[in-house]
Amino acid sequence: YPPIEHILVDGGSKDGTLDLIRRYDNPRMRWVSEPDNGLYDAMNKGAAMASGDYLCFLNAGDAFFSSDTVERMMSPTVQNTSPDILYGETAIVDDQGAFLHMRRLKAPGKLTWKSFKQGMLVCHQAFMVKRSLFEPYDL
Repeated sequence: YPPIEHILVDGGSKDGTLDLIRRYDNPRMRWVSEPDNGLYDAMNKGAAMASGDYLCFLNAGDAFFSSDTVERMMSPTVQNTSPDILYGETAIVDDQGAFLHMRRLKAPGKLTWKSFKQGMLVCHQAFMVKRSLFEPYDL
């Protein structure tokens, strides 16, 4: 999916992460490395740096299921429907990427506030939200 931008938020790690980030640095990538107050603070920092229409969060150890996941999820916007939220299912895989099983909670056909009575039905890795909808909130 060509117009994607990569925002990397590193909590000031000392494990060589910055060397890796610098090695892959490119014009579609922005990053910051500084202490943060946990996962949601880091996600908020990333959202504040983003300029695209949609946000999706992948944290350490997260990955998309296949190389065309973003393109497939964004296809409704290509068709000019421009939904506020896009979401899908979450597959659990092992360290080599082999499929183990689907996540226990299944995403509903239509996501509403009532959908969350059972718990968090949609993982952040399988959830894209319009940046304009996200901005008024603070994780």
